[in-house]
Amino acid sequence: MFPGTNYWRNRILKVAKGFADKFTFAISAKDDFQHELNEFGFDYVPSDKPLVFVRAEDGKKYAMKDEFSVENLESFLTKVVAGEVDPYIKSEPVPEDNSGPVKVAVAKNFDEVVTNNEKDVLVEFYAPWCGHCKKLTPVYEEVGEKVSSSN
Repeated sequence: MFPGTNYWRNRILKVAKGFADKFTFAISAKDDFQHELNEFGFDYVPSDKPLVFVRAEDGKKYAMKDEFSVENLESFLTKVVAGEVDPYIKSEPVPEDNSGPVKVAVAKNFDEVVTNNEKDVLVEFYAPWCGHCKKLTPVYEEVGEKVSSSN
């Protein structure tokens, strides 16, 4: 038999008191908030222990990967505050080789390739199933070759 809500609530409160000036805490049933779980990359719940998520003021999302314990919760929140936890980003993997004139930007490298780039950037949002996108691929590659050779 698994502990009830008050059991988990009391453990979370032990840690929450020390972080009340940095976080707002909410406890909810997993079954009622499956959409929230999906938003943080959980399609299924691996155990009956609580899952911990943080949504920062800037919109970044963080998920505690360790199994819930008072110690793990405190450690996780301390690391989030210190900026030591990478945010959860739903993304395709970063390409292993992205050295050509046409770069592939995915969520995990978008800032590096597009936003924080010192160069002018032309972005095509591409859907692999889109016929128009497929037809334009050679055009973008040709433009990329011409622009890269003129630098």
